[in-house]
Amino acid sequence: MIATQLMKGQDYETIVQLVGRLDTTMQGKIIVEYCVQDYALVPLAQQINETVIKLADEYHYMLTCANNYHYIKADEQEPFEIALAIKDQKLYQDRDRRKVV
Repeated sequence: MIATQLMKGQDYETIVQLVGRLDTTMQGKIIVEYCVQDYALVPLAQQINETVIKLADEYHYMLTCANNYHYIKADEQEPFEIALAIKDQKLYQDRDRRKVV
């Protein structure tokens, strides 16, 4: 949700309000995730991580770190990238789709 809001150009205060509503619904059990993996192909990755850390610090949310790992065998890369393309509403042939580096 935080990443989506940043991609939409939302400012920090708007994100705080959205997370605050979720926090109320979840009764204070919010966990935010910092991605350790280097996402060179995701332009906002650093901004997303900085926002997550700031939220965790300011609002005392639990912070977890993740190094996303989506497939084990090399021959699973293509099916994973197809799934990413579908998720991102892209075609596998699109040059600007996410790829595993």
